[in-house]
Amino acid sequence: MSARGEPLRVGRWRWVSVTEMAQRGEEFERMPPHDVAAEQCVLGGMLLSKDAISDVIEVIRPTDHYRPAHQIVHEAILDLYARGEPADPITVSNELSRRNELARIGGAPYLHTLIASVPTAANAGYYAKIVRERAILRRLVEAGTRIVQFGYAGDSDADDLVDRAQAEVYAVTDRRIAEDYHPLSEIMPQALEEIEAIGAHGGGISGVPTGFADLDALTNGLHPGQMVVVAARPAVGKALALDTPLPTPDGWTTMGAVQPGDYLIGADGKPVKVTAATEVMHGRPCHEVEFSDGTVIVADAEHQWRTTTRAARRQASQEVRTWYRPEKSRTCLRDACAAALAEPDRPVTAAEVLGAVGKEFATTLRTAGSAVGVIATRIPQVYMRNGKPYTWKAPAYASRHALLTGMVQRADRCAGDWSRDDHPSIFTTREIAATLRTGTDNRPNHAVAVVSPAQFPEAELLIQPYTLGAWLGDGNTAAARITSVDPEIIAEIESEGYVAVRQQNSIAYALRLPEPEHRSRTCAVCGKEFTPKAPQVRTCGQSCGGKLRGNQWQDRSGFPSLPACRSCRKPTMGGDWCGKCYLKEGNLRALLRRVGVLGNKHIPAEYLRASEMQRRALLAGLLDTDGYVSKSGQVQFAVTSQRLAHDTRELILSLGYQASMTTKTVPGRTPESSTCYTITFTPGDPVCRLPRKLVRQRAVVHPKNKTRYITDVRPVGTVPVRCVEVDNADNMDPDAQLGSGLGLRPVCDNQAWIADRGVLA
Repeated sequence: MSARGEPLRVGRWRWVSVTEMAQRGEEFERMPPHDVAAEQCVLGGMLLSKDAISDVIEVIRPTDHYRPAHQIVHEAILDLYARGEPADPITVSNELSRRNELARIGGAPYLHTLIASVPTAANAGYYAKIVRERAILRRLVEAGTRIVQFGYAGDSDADDLVDRAQAEVYAVTDRRIAEDYHPLSEIMPQALEEIEAIGAHGGGISGVPTGFADLDALTNGLHPGQMVVVAARPAVGKALALDTPLPTPDGWTTMGAVQPGDYLIGADGKPVKVTAATEVMHGRPCHEVEFSDGTVIVADAEHQWRTTTRAARRQASQEVRTWYRPEKSRTCLRDACAAALAEPDRPVTAAEVLGAVGKEFATTLRTAGSAVGVIATRIPQVYMRNGKPYTWKAPAYASRHALLTGMVQRADRCAGDWSRDDHPSIFTTREIAATLRTGTDNRPNHAVAVVSPAQFPEAELLIQPYTLGAWLGDGNTAAARITSVDPEIIAEIESEGYVAVRQQNSIAYALRLPEPEHRSRTCAVCGKEFTPKAPQVRTCGQSCGGKLRGNQWQDRSGFPSLPACRSCRKPTMGGDWCGKCYLKEGNLRALLRRVGVLGNKHIPAEYLRASEMQRRALLAGLLDTDGYVSKSGQVQFAVTSQRLAHDTRELILSLGYQASMTTKTVPGRTPESSTCYTITFTPGDPVCRLPRKLVRQRAVVHPKNKTRYITDVRPVGTVPVRCVEVDNADNMDPDAQLGSGLGLRPVCDNQAWIADRGVLA
């Protein structure tokens, strides 16, 4: 029967309108919310960088991916990461093959497709947020479907159904709540039992004691089934041998002697305060760490070092950078982005963007647009065809600001940046030992950088630093004399206020203190004005001097009647100094004796702790007289005095240079003078003042001259060790930085220096 009660005729048909046809639900035509491109970028970033894995695991889980293949890859990466193994296309492919799941993801080539799809691994955390949002939307759809089923089923009370519906909605926001929290009814019985057990023991420890009273008070001992994680801030548990020397602003101390409140030298060259120091620790596995300059330092297995690996250095050395687009096009894109950001945000079509920046950015637009997303509403666009306007609705991206910003980021990315790895810079002694050498040539893998020059305040020095350096290089060890064929060196000495008197028919110069200035005075006899050549002279000439007797000296010009010593102001026999003060400070030889270098050439401690400018002047004096500069800019200083050689090396290292020292046998009068010590380094700035040596220096040096390599790590059993904590301005790890040789250089993850004098033993 029809709707009007008329019988329907079988086999007859009629026309019907579209409105009379049954409409299919839109839910059958919709896809669940997902973003395959974001999922691919997340997995590609995890395959490129270990840091990206740590960023992603804090945001999403494998089940948050829409594609099952992506869930499988994510689980394999997490398993490798949990075992401490690298996660890259090769290792992940091997792991999936072992599980017989490689074919389910599309084979090994799909892993390389994931890497090629990610713009940069640094944004993996942001891609993970997109995946998480889509996963929440899918769970919301699933929750809505279940709520609809609750309503149609009606198998419970209405209030119970409402509670169940609310629980489904709350579970959508974050499913990790169930992992972190438990109902109070589940945990209270166990807590009450623990309280009763403590009371039964009279407040004592009911578990296994650890030996640490404070820890036992917190944990009540260790109990079966518990997992107790003992953590500490950096520098706690990392230690060095007690005899490791530490540089201070005043000299040296050792790891065993340093106390809280003392000051060490920071990696920036400035003093840092020791805020804490541990007790001496025993029974810790230790290693000897040897560097390419021969230095050996003893550290425990968990001591952290700041190093660079060979792969990181090779990647950093690739300074030639190219871009996919020319600078003019990228400037146009940046200008368009700046103009868009100055206006309110709105949806935008691809045609509008390409019309502003050029069609060459079409690929960049599609890549950036996949992260922005397309809105459901289309925007009408008018275009001309055969002279007639036509209107059509074009898809539009959700945000003009986000789209252009993403395009600028991708356009400014250099070619090959997507394949750059993030290399770690902190390694423990055990990790360095495991990765000591690399490559088919078995080269050292780890290197440490040379630190900045040490910064000390300007010191009051008895002898100017350049003059002392020149005397240490080519001076007479028993007198204030210097030998030189370069007039420029003599001019530098005289510029510091000294007088250089050349010996007759010789290239030797006697160094003297400047003569005091004598003011004009009035003759004691005739009253004429004259300038005396000595402070005891009171008359203008011999005739007046003969007329003046000793008992007739008068003070007519304001000068004392009798000459006085310039230092102690006591009467003298007529000179500027009394006999005692002359021997003490009245001549340059006396000053050399006071400094302690007369007859014993070395660099005094106060000069090694002088300001950077003073230490550079001292080094210039040494190199101008006894140094050599090769055509390649390499500087050498050779001397037969072992003490002066080690002091000079410490001076060079404290100025931020890498220096090595070698020895060779030479003819000498004594066994001590039969060994020549040669110090070699390559500076990147001027260290000499002599023009013929200065012109050979190079302004640019090879990066290897700014690093030292770790050549060996040997286990030595256990030795007493200790660690300190310093107050760093940059909030880095407060453990002590290590130095080598007689100088200072950082190799750990904190910002203090430690220098090793073991090469002197």
